Amino acid sequence: MVKKSDPLRILFCGSDDFSCASLKALIAEQRDNPSLIRSIDVVVRPGKRTGRGLKQTTRPPLHYLANSLGINVYERDTFTGWDMPRDINLIVAVSFGLFVPPRLLQQAKYGGLNVHPSLLPDFRGPAPLQHTILQARQFTGVSLQTLDHKAFDHGVILSQTGPEAVPVPNNCTYQMLHDILAPKGAELLRNGLREGLHVPPLQDVSRKDHQSRQHLSPTDAILHAPKITKSQQQITRDNAHIMGRVHNAIGPVWFFGHAPHRNNPLSRKRVIVNELDADLSLAFSPNAASGTGPTSDTEKQLSQTDWERDFDPMTLTLIAKRPVSAAATSATDPSTTGDDDTGASLAAGSEDASPAAPSEPSLELERGCEHVHLKAWVRKVPAGDSSSQDSRRRRWLGHSLEPHDMDYVYLPDQGCRLRVVTVSGGKQQLARQALTKSRYLTEGHDVFQ
Repeated sequence: MVKKSDPLRILFCGSDDFSCASLKALIAEQRDNPSLIRSIDVVVRPGKRTGRGLKQTTRPPLHYLANSLGINVYERDTFTGWDMPRDINLIVAVSFGLFVPPRLLQQAKYGGLNVHPSLLPDFRGPAPLQHTILQARQFTGVSLQTLDHKAFDHGVILSQTGPEAVPVPNNCTYQMLHDILAPKGAELLRNGLREGLHVPPLQDVSRKDHQSRQHLSPTDAILHAPKITKSQQQITRDNAHIMGRVHNAIGPVWFFGHAPHRNNPLSRKRVIVNELDADLSLAFSPNAASGTGPTSDTEKQLSQTDWERDFDPMTLTLIAKRPVSAAATSATDPSTTGDDDTGASLAAGSEDASPAAPSEPSLELERGCEHVHLKAWVRKVPAGDSSSQDSRRRRWLGHSLEPHDMDYVYLPDQGCRLRVVTVSGGKQQLARQALTKSRYLTEGHDVFQ
């Protein structure tokens, strides 16, 4: 049953591309059904100073979209002391990040609505897309809820996509999930207004639609989706097993390692992984050195024999700070050693031995730190191929015609492979082909020179 609504005068609050999709849907509905939506005004957060000398101002995508459509735009970083236009009767907030106070919600006849990219109450919080990927959810969805007077994401749930309506693709990235859910959220908002879901009495559909929580596996729980921080991109012992998911959800992962230097043997630099594939079946792609490989799901389950036949073993060593309790007795913070605490490098174990922890460096470097040893493999050089030092060095620098797959290092326990990295700090600010360059450390070559 469709509930009758007064013509809506909407105050739309948003910021990013996700909110742009919802605004476009409202503009289309206003054009097609002017008796439902009479007017739209937009509120965005103020632009941020960026660039050298902070001389440029970058505004949210919604600001530029609203301007291009000729919509009134208000920039607010707080609602304190601000009165919205008198004729507003509905507030819509989508990916806004600023709490709409009860004072404004009470002034609007129909209160406020919010589009949230999760199946609430699962993943309440500011980063539902990222946490959906980090938690390896198989299904997700979008919710239309009211704006609560006291807290974010605690409003009445008016509509949701079905529990299994939106499957999460394999190896899904943040952008992929965003592009899937943004139009679905816009459609949910548009349909909700058409049906008059915002008109009292409001009906909470969450209990009916999610009584069985079909989108959750037996081991899943209702989780919060707190704000993502840059520190979560660092690979440590705690998150190494989901390295691929971290890379897909948040951005390029990085880690600390050893960068031997003639004047400072304890030098460290940051290694940023720019290219990571969370799919080990790519090891047997048609372009791989061994030729066309298995394609079925069963054949993609690589055995230990497969690795030993086609790959050379190595150990990738990451440096991470110990937990506070473990590092409390350290006399010196390791961040005070080396060239740059914001940089890192890596060390590798022997090529001709089974993966094991390489020899430890000076204990001075270990104060407050721990080594994370990851079992890794690199594809063997094809039979008959030159294995001279000069030939191999040319390959790592990208000047060889050898198969592209030779540039990868495979981490089977983490379910991913790595290729292009950036080593930070001075002249080391170069994109390097293949993490396998680290193998030269065991041959007496300083690859960072």
